[in-house]
Amino acid sequence: LTVCPQEGIYRGGVFKFSISVPPEYNNVVIHGLSSLFTDLIDFDDALNMQAAQLWSTNREQFTHRAREYIAKYCERR
Repeated sequence: LTVCPQEGIYRGGVFKFSISVPPEYNNVVIHGLSSLFTDLIDFDDALNMQAAQLWSTNREQFTHRAREYIAKYCERR
């Protein structure tokens, strides 16, 4: 799956994901093939605590860091 946001913090980046859906469909595993500076959606139980804390305390700095990750790790369109 390739996602190319046209707006928002992640605009301009190309994010590739590999999604494995087992026959049981109980535990879907998603692997990001691009490095993301994000807390992966759940701010209360974040996988990236640094990103979640920054999102909560300094949105401008969070946006800056996210844009740095896009420039460093993502293809551009």
